[in-house]
Amino acid sequence: MGDIVDPDPEDLPADSRYGLPKMRERVVRMLARAYADGDLDLDDYEERVRRAENATTTGELRAVVADFPDVPVASPSATPDLVSDRAGPFYLTLLGDREILPDDLEHDAAAVLSIIGDVTVDLSRTRAMEGTSFDITCVSLLGDMKVIVPPGTRVVRKQVSLIGDFKRRTTQPEPGTERFTVVLRGFSLLGDLKITEA
Repeated sequence: MGDIVDPDPEDLPADSRYGLPKMRERVVRMLARAYADGDLDLDDYEERVRRAENATTTGELRAVVADFPDVPVASPSATPDLVSDRAGPFYLTLLGDREILPDDLEHDAAAVLSIIGDVTVDLSRTRAMEGTSFDITCVSLLGDMKVIVPPGTRVVRKQVSLIGDFKRRTTQPEPGTERFTVVLRGFSLLGDLKITEA
C-alpha cells in the first residue's frame, strides 16, 4: 500500500472544499498585504474580504484574487510578512501608554503589543551605526501608535491599519543615501499609525 499524500489545493477542482480554512486564511492575508501596499483601496479590500469569508469552495476563493499577479493561493510564500522573524525584545502594554526608547532596543528588532493605550517608539536619538535596519512589529488594539525616526531614515510600511488613519510626516531619502531603515510590520485596529521625523 502506497503512502497517502495530501493533494495540492491548487490542483483541486473549483468546487472542492478541501483545505478551505487554510486557503481562506491565506487569501485574507494576501488581501491585507495588497491593501497595506496600496494596491487595493479600502472599499475593494473590504468587499474582497467579505467574499473570501463567505466562500464555500476553493474556486470561489481563487476568484477573489484572480486579478492578482501569478502567486499560488495555497503557497505559504503568498502570506504577507506582517510579523518579523528577527528576534528582539517584546513589549506588552495593557490599559496605558508606553514609550519605547533606543536604549530599550537591545537589538535592531522589537515587537510591541498595546491593548487600549498609546505607544510611542522613539528612535530619534538612536546610537546605532548608520546603515542599521530596525525591524519593528507593532500591534495596536484601541490605541494609537507613533513612530519617531531620525532624519534620513527610509521607512518601509508592511503594516495594516483597520479602522484607523495612517499619517506620515517624513521625507523618504533618495535610494542609497538613507542613514537608517525602519521596517514597520503588524496591524492596528481602531487606532492611528503616525510616522514623524525628529
